[in-house]
Amino acid sequence: MEQQLAQTLEETTAQIQQANVEASEKVAKMQEEVQQAKTKASEKVARMQKEVHDMKEQIILGSDVASLVTLAVEAVSASPHGPAIPEQDFMLQEEMELLEIVKQHAAKTTDAAVSSAI
Repeated sequence: MEQQLAQTLEETTAQIQQANVEASEKVAKMQEEVQQAKTKASEKVARMQKEVHDMKEQIILGSDVASLVTLAVEAVSASPHGPAIPEQDFMLQEEMELLEIVKQHAAKTTDAAVSSAI
């Protein structure tokens, strides 16, 4: 009887040790998966931050171009003599149209940057 109890105790102890080994292996595997997921998430966040930074630079550049075009158009428009020759009047009209296109592009770029940042 004692021998049977001792054998049962040995078998149970072996099963517990085996279960501990398996559990430790599973925990180690899960920790590795978590670390890989953290690394991927960090890389994705870094990429997204760079994209947002690049978009901000594009918005600033577009805004600067729009400001320069506006200043140029205002300078020509404010001339006390008006355009010196008829071609300048036509050029002024083209510049106004280009300014509108640049402003629309800047607005679309801003909207796209905000949407993708969200």
